[in-house]
Parts: sequence; structure tokens; C-alpha cells
Amino acid sequence: MDPISQLPTEYQALYAQLDQYLKRLQAQGQTINPNIQIDPAKIAEFTAQAQREIEPYYANQLKVARGDFLRGVGYTQDQITQSEKQLEQQYGQKVRAIGEQAAEVGLARSGRRLKEEQELAQSTQEGINQQRQLAQYQAGTQAGNLAEQFGTSSFGSAPALSAAPRVIAGQSTFGQGTEPSPFYTLSPEIYGGLTGTQEFAQRGSVQSRASQLEEAFRQQASIYQQRNLTL
Repeated sequence: MDPISQLPTEYQALYAQLDQYLKRLQAQGQTINPNIQIDPAKIAEFTAQAQREIEPYYANQLKVARGDFLRGVGYTQDQITQSEKQLEQQYGQKVRAIGEQAAEVGLARSGRRLKEEQELAQSTQEGINQQRQLAQYQAGTQAGNLAEQFGTSSFGSAPALSAAPRVIAGQSTFGQGTEPSPFYTLSPEIYGGLTGTQEFAQRGSVQSRASQLEEAFRQQASIYQQRNLTL
């Protein structure tokens, strides 16, 4: 592929003008030195300019992707909270029903009632834990996909999932949990220091743009050199 066609439109027009001028000079028998020297400071300048031009695009892509991810996680937290409130109401009704049934048959303090309350509390707690584990697994999958695109260092630490309520046998309301947990975890063995596809593409775009700037500079320097020769 013609490297000139890969330049932005404005640089293609500049190149065409410079190329025509060089051809006129050569037709007049003039010679030029093609070895324009560019020191490391100038290369750093090209790279810095390329970064200023390229990075905002990828930063915006990351911002959008992270925003979508966090909105999804926040919605899941709201879903969990609402679901657990409804579950608490249902659990309270079942606890009261067990107590009423036991009282009707004169078993208010029986081992049978205690067993039913314990089994109900255990199954309810398991349901709460399973729902949270599923949400954490799904969030971890989404976070892994995000890391594969933008790298693990690009989107910060995991948001916290509120502490799970404690289901206590015989009590019609849930107890308050004390330990929040991360909404997801990423294995450092897999994701540690990972360079994402978008992150890699950004580096390539910066390098390509810096090369374009260097080439444009060389062309301009060649023209300037020719003008000095003809004056």
C-alpha cells in the first residue's frame, strides 16, 4: 500500500505540493541530500504530538465501555437489594406460618418447629448466597472482557457488593451483614499486566502517526534545503 495514501488528507495535499517542487528542482539539475537528520528530541516531539492526537479517542472509548459496565453492575446491585427485600417479606410470612401451625397443635416449643425454622433459614440463606454468587460471576465475566480490550490497569478496582443479610432461624426479619465483598475478582495469573487489544491498537496508532509526522517533517526539511541551494 502506498504510504502516502495512509497520511491524513491535509498531509497528502502537502506532500503533493512538495513532490511537484522537488521534481521541478531535479529537472533543473539540482541535487538534494535525502539524509535529513532527526535527533531523539525531535522524535520525542513527534511521539508526544501523536499521543495528543490519538489518546483522546481511545480514552473516550474506555470511558464509554467502563460507564456501561458500571451501570450494569449498579443495576445488578439494585436488583439484588430489591430481591432480598421481597425474600425477607416472604421469609417472615413463612416463619409466622410455622409458629401459628405449631401453636394450633400445641407444639409451640417443639423440636419439630425448631427443625422447620432451621431448614427454612438454611434454604433461604443458600438462595441469597447463590443469587449473589451468580451476579459476581457475571460481573467478573464482563470485567474480564473489558480487561481484554483495555488492559487491567485501565479501569480501576472492583466496586463493592453490599454485605449479604444473615438469615436467623425463628426471626421474621433478616440480620444485617457486616462484610461487603468485591463485585468481581480477576485472577492475577491470567489478567496481571495484561495489555488489552484496544491498548495495543492505541500504541500502534501513536507509532504510526509519529512516523507520519516524521515523514512530513523530512519532506519539509528537504524543500527548505533545496530552497537554500537555489538562492
